[in-house]
Amino acid sequence: MHFILLRWVIVLKVGELIRNFKARDSKDVLLRSPLWSDIDDFLHFINSLVDEGADILANTKRTREEEVDFVSRLITNIERNRMISVVAEVEGHLIGHVEVTKKVGYASHVGLLGISVLKDYRDIGIGQELMKEAETQAKNLGVEII
Repeated sequence: MHFILLRWVIVLKVGELIRNFKARDSKDVLLRSPLWSDIDDFLHFINSLVDEGADILANTKRTREEEVDFVSRLITNIERNRMISVVAEVEGHLIGHVEVTKKVGYASHVGLLGISVLKDYRDIGIGQELMKEAETQAKNLGVEII
């Protein structure tokens, strides 16, 4: 007799609210998965990081068209359970983002992580909360190593 172990996984869906918390400066922060309506916030977010010279992969500002393509790929990958993505929102604006992209094949237990927080929102615990959430959500995706 053979038994099959089924593992039920709860994977984050597009636009799903995760939780609220207070940053160390008492700001109310909402963690959630991205929405299509975040395109302009994502554009401002990435271009602010580029202006700052932040240590990210991008080094030139993006256009709105490029950001539409980015959000399209992001949401498609979330819906296909290829990645998790969590944004931090303060007063209705995206101020932080973390993503874990699941590798394929023999390395499907490994995830690649990217995280950024806008300059004015650093050192108040938002990045730490994004990392905790990335770890939790990546486990739900089947990622064992980040």
